Amino acid sequence: MPSDFSKILENRLNEYFTETCGDKIPSNLYDHIIHEVEQVLINKTLDYVNGNQTKAAKILGLSRNTLSGKLKTR
Repeated sequence: MPSDFSKILENRLNEYFTETCGDKIPSNLYDHIIHEVEQVLINKTLDYVNGNQTKAAKILGLSRNTLSGKLKTR
């Protein structure tokens, strides 16, 4: 059974494809979506832990160095 998040994402992607007249869809849609989701996930997790990168990394299942690297590339 899909999670609530999966259902929300599926509905939003359906809207995206309906609203985006085919030729406006980027050729790198996968990378674009993953980047967008990752940014929101990291930012919201950091907000949740008041900016504590060690706690955020633990919640996200990342090493502290990996999280730090992702923060530098945004």
